[in-house]
Amino acid sequence: MPNNKKINRKKFTIIAICFFLLQPLSIIVHPSSIDIQNDSFIDPDFVKIKHQKDTEFKLGYADLELVVFEVWWSNINNGTLYVRYLVNNIGESYHNPNVPIKLNITLQNSSYDYPFAFINQSSFIDPYTWYTNETIGGCIQIALSKKPSQILAWVNSFLTIPETNMENNIGNTVVYHGITIKGQVKKQNNLEIIPASQVYITRCNETTLQSSLCISFKTNQSGHYIISLYPKQPIDTVHTYHVLFSNKESKETIVTNISSVQYNTTIIHNITYQGSPPQQPRKPIGFPLGFVKKEKILFSTIRDLDHDDIWYKFKWGPTSYSPWIGDFSLPHVAMINVSCDTSGIFQVQIIAKDENGMLSSWSEKKFIIILDMNRT
Repeated sequence: MPNNKKINRKKFTIIAICFFLLQPLSIIVHPSSIDIQNDSFIDPDFVKIKHQKDTEFKLGYADLELVVFEVWWSNINNGTLYVRYLVNNIGESYHNPNVPIKLNITLQNSSYDYPFAFINQSSFIDPYTWYTNETIGGCIQIALSKKPSQILAWVNSFLTIPETNMENNIGNTVVYHGITIKGQVKKQNNLEIIPASQVYITRCNETTLQSSLCISFKTNQSGHYIISLYPKQPIDTVHTYHVLFSNKESKETIVTNISSVQYNTTIIHNITYQGSPPQQPRKPIGFPLGFVKKEKILFSTIRDLDHDDIWYKFKWGPTSYSPWIGDFSLPHVAMINVSCDTSGIFQVQIIAKDENGMLSSWSEKKFIIILDMNRT
C-alpha cells in the first residue's frame, strides 16, 4: 500500500488554479481530463455495494478512501504510464439530487508541484448517489515518454463531494517498470494453424479468474501481442503471473500461468488454441439444505470432446473459491465440498479447464439454504 502524504489543501488549490499559466517540463505530458466510461474501464461484477439492496442508507457526508493505487511504466508505444486505482466510500451515503456525482482524481509527478492528468468518473450504481461501501475504480493509460520516479494521487481534489475526513484521500507511490510479455497467438483450424487476431489478453486473479480493473490488450492481424503488467511484490523475487487469452470470434478462453518471471524483464509466451474447451459442467446436484459449519457435498459431471485431462474449481457465495482440483480423466464426476460459517442462501457453481488451459463456461447456479441450528 502506498504511503499517505499530507498536502496543504490551500497550496494545492492555488497551484491547480494557476496550472494553466505554467509550461510543463519535458517529463510531464500536457494535462488532460480523462472521462472514464464504465463499460471501458470497469468490470460491472467488481463494482458493488457490500450490503443488501433493501438496506436503508443513512445519508450524510462521504469519507472517500484510496484503497488501491498502483502505477507502472512501459516503453510500449514509445512510453506508457499505467494507473490502477480503487476508491471506497467508508462514510455515509452521499446524495446530490441536482448534479450527477463524479469521482475526481488529480495525478501529479511527486517531484513537481502541478498535475499532469485529471480523472473524472461517474458513480456506477446511481449517478446521484455514492453509497456507503460502494467502490469506484479503473485502470487508465497515459502516453508518457519518460518514466517518473513517483506519482501522487489526490482523490476529490476539486472538493465536489462533501467529506468528514480527507486524510485518506492521498496516495503516493513508486512508479515501477512493468513486466513485459509478448508473443503470438495461433489457432489450430482442422490441419492448418493460423494466426488468431481479435484475441484479448488480460491479467486475472489466480483464484477467482476475474480480471477486474485490468486493461485488456489485443492481438494484431498477425496474432502478435505485447502487454505490460504491474509487478508483484517484492520485486527482487521471481513470481508467477496468470493471464487470460479470450478469443472473441470463437468465444474460447485460455488461462495460462507464466512462471519464474523476474522484475523488469521481457517474457516470450506463445499460445495456440487446440481442440475444443470442456463442455459446460452440469449444474451441481444435491440436497438443497445444509447447516452452519457442517460440510455439504454436491456433485457435477464434466465432459470434454477431445478427451483431455481436466481440472475443475468451484465457487460458493460471493467470495469463496476452491483451488484447481485435478487432473482427472474423462468422463468425471466432480465432488464439491462446501462449508458455510453463516446462515443464508448461497449459490454454488463449477468451472473446468483442460490440459491446454482452455476454460469451460461456469455451470448454472445451484442454490442451497444454510440453517443455523444454534440460533434462537
